Amino acid sequence: MAATGVGAGCLAPSVRLRADPATAARASACVVRARLRRLARGRYVAELSREGPAARPAQQQQLAPPLVPGFLAPPPPAPAQSPAPTQPPLPDAGVGELAPDLLLEGIAEDSIDSIIVAASEQDSEIMDANEQPQAKVTRSIVFVTGEAAPYAKSGGLGDVCGSLPIALAARGHRVMVVMPRYLNGSSDKNYAKALYTGKHIKIPCFGGSHEVTFFHEYRDNVDWVFVDHPSYHRPGSLYGDNFGAFGDNQFRYTLLCYAACEAPLILELGGYIYGQNCMFVVNDWHASLVPVLLAAKYRPYGVYRDSRSTLVIHNLAHQVWVYHLSLSVHGFVSRFTRIVILYVISMSLGCGACKYIS
Repeated sequence: MAATGVGAGCLAPSVRLRADPATAARASACVVRARLRRLARGRYVAELSREGPAARPAQQQQLAPPLVPGFLAPPPPAPAQSPAPTQPPLPDAGVGELAPDLLLEGIAEDSIDSIIVAASEQDSEIMDANEQPQAKVTRSIVFVTGEAAPYAKSGGLGDVCGSLPIALAARGHRVMVVMPRYLNGSSDKNYAKALYTGKHIKIPCFGGSHEVTFFHEYRDNVDWVFVDHPSYHRPGSLYGDNFGAFGDNQFRYTLLCYAACEAPLILELGGYIYGQNCMFVVNDWHASLVPVLLAAKYRPYGVYRDSRSTLVIHNLAHQVWVYHLSLSVHGFVSRFTRIVILYVISMSLGCGACKYIS
């Protein structure tokens, strides 16, 4: 009974403490104060984040470490390595310019050539404007065309024949372009710099002899040769007017083809002729008789034996119709009766005589 009384007496105070209302009130007050402190701390941090970082407190002076025997002292820590400083970004102004204190002996400032940036779909390449890649084998190239920009243009043919010869000349080739000298009042100024060469020839075709003269302009390392004849002096566009295509277009461009074959042989451009070893680039139906003339009128007599010709077809949609021709049209074809000369037929003649077709 004594042991039981002792155990009951020991457990009674703890039971009474749990059940004491005052103790429970104090415990709940502690919990409330802890929550209030956390809430106040959160609001204080939020206010600091809005106002910006707080001022850094002054660094307190560190006391010297106590003296410790050498065998007890820990090894000194390795010195921290500071990161390498980053270079500041370079300003855009002055990029590509020479420094003012840089002396270049023997090089004038005006002699620095311009740079052309040629961009393609796969890569970009920077090359000097005066150092175009040169061809391994250079040739004398003669373009024969009905139009070439900026002198005369009606479509893409004029763009090609106005730019491709310049590109080939930049690679070292000697290039000539032969085209008509169109004079219709508005286009006369385009040929203002073309000078009369003093050369003229007579062309036997269409039942007669017709005289043409040559004008010349040297531009962008290309010899631009213009064939002059009254049939090219008329109002309207290059190939027709408001009433349709000119009825003598076959005659007009037959003269062009004959003149183009004679130009490399007789015109002394830059002091000497192009000669017989030429590459003829003939464009569309206007020039498609050039390969025929080379094969039928020149090579049988030993002229242009080493020459080559390429027929370039730009557009097959355009056609030339000539009805009721009953004469020796081109001077080397037999008599025609009720003939229709199509663009494709002119092309077929050129394709049969030329070396290459493009």
